[in-house]
Amino acid sequence: MRLVLFSLFSASISLRRIGTSMAVRGAWYDQPRISYNLGLVLPVEYVASRTGTRLLKLNGYTYYATQRAGKTRWRCSTHQWKGCNAAVVTFGNQVLYATGMHTHLPKEKQNLHYNCQIKIKDDRT
Repeated sequence: MRLVLFSLFSASISLRRIGTSMAVRGAWYDQPRISYNLGLVLPVEYVASRTGTRLLKLNGYTYYATQRAGKTRWRCSTHQWKGCNAAVVTFGNQVLYATGMHTHLPKEKQNLHYNCQIKIKDDRT
């Protein structure tokens, strides 16, 4: 596990219009697009995916690398199948900034929520 220091001290929020799937055709929603960098030291670690690809793990979320020229852009690992647009940009081992909001819980919290579900037997006769 490595500690990574945010190098910039900025925060910005803007609204962007996004379309919806064909199920809700023609509807538009405002979704905040957040880019944040608050000068925090966050624990970052690299883990391997099921296929052996290197993933970045930050705050319980995992990201895969998409661009590697100098800066590396990491997209949320659920981007393809859940449409999560959260991303992190790093330079070497230093996090420059993070953008977007996750549309799901971190993996640990998902598992905790799933494991807390208990089947209750109906004792009525």
